Amino acid sequence: LNGQPVASSTLRKVAAYVRKDTSLCPAMTVEHTLRFHAALRKPRHNNNQMKMDDRDRINLLIEELGLEQVRDTNVGRLTRSEIRRLNVACQ
Repeated sequence: LNGQPVASSTLRKVAAYVRKDTSLCPAMTVEHTLRFHAALRKPRHNNNQMKMDDRDRINLLIEELGLEQVRDTNVGRLTRSEIRRLNVACQ
């Protein structure tokens, strides 16, 4: 990596493969997509409400991946770059 040897076990911890074709729902917004994926990964809390730390994590992912401007945009209207970043956030 950058001219330096890296153990494959180390690389697996920090790298992921994101396929070009996605199974994201084009009618869902970026935020709803992330909430949906979070709900699939964890049991529901307090009468189907998301915990505050789940919301904080989603907000952080949106910010870190530069998706703030498209937070309320349907996935079907995103650029390829935005879709790739959303896919990373869903992992």
